Amino acid sequence: MGYNLIWNDKSLTIKLHGIVDTETQKGVLEIYKDPKVDKLDSILWDGRPVDKLSVSKNDVALCSAHAIGQSFIKPNVRVAILVPPKIDFEPLTTFTEKVNSLSSWEAKLFYKVSDANDWMIRGRLVNR
Repeated sequence: MGYNLIWNDKSLTIKLHGIVDTETQKGVLEIYKDPKVDKLDSILWDGRPVDKLSVSKNDVALCSAHAIGQSFIKPNVRVAILVPPKIDFEPLTTFTEKVNSLSSWEAKLFYKVSDANDWMIRGRLVNR
């Protein structure tokens, strides 16, 4: 279980690995307390190295609520999620549906880094 954060000027990459569970999610959600989040226009969740996604419906609701709440402070952020090829990603689909329907953020699942990066770059160009 674990994650690494890579901050850029207006983007954040969260690289997840191992088993992602409630404790991992709680740690990652701490990013919303960092003032740098207010400057972001994109977040890339890289879940490709994840071995197992062990989160409950409540975990998904909590993660969605944090993103939705943050959208009131910083609107128009694109959240790209790179889907691990070997796990059930239904919780990720639920997250994207909640964020897309209840916030100004856009969230989308991807299988390829290049597709995710292209989508986030198009969002930056639109929101200038």
